[in-house]
Amino acid sequence: MEELSEEELQEYEEELEEQIEEYVEELETEQLVEVVEQVAEVSVQNLAVADEETKKVVQAVVEEVTDVETVAELTQEEKEVVAEVLGVEEANDVVIIAEQSVKEEAIATAVEEYVERAVEMLM
Repeated sequence: MEELSEEELQEYEEELEEQIEEYVEELETEQLVEVVEQVAEVSVQNLAVADEETKKVVQAVVEEVTDVETVAELTQEEKEVVAEVLGVEEANDVVIIAEQSVKEEAIATAVEEYVERAVEMLM
């Protein structure tokens, strides 16, 4: 990685992000929730040692699990886990966030940035 030019490094990061997104989109809801549950569990023990790739995977999973279609499939307990990772108080807030993200592009962008920051805070 150190031998790559700035342009090559950026290309590598974009390709990595794309591959992560493709992989995460193929995961079943149960698998997404399992990752989120593990993140919620491990965050207590400190995820500060996570590498950049791990952070990107966690971010992609959290973004996918906050998708309105995915949220519709979640149980109340699963919504509570997602709410914990996002740092919101109520499980119902996860539903509201997902629904509003679909309706307004600005909210979707804000949620994406919020998820990114929430994941970084966990790490």
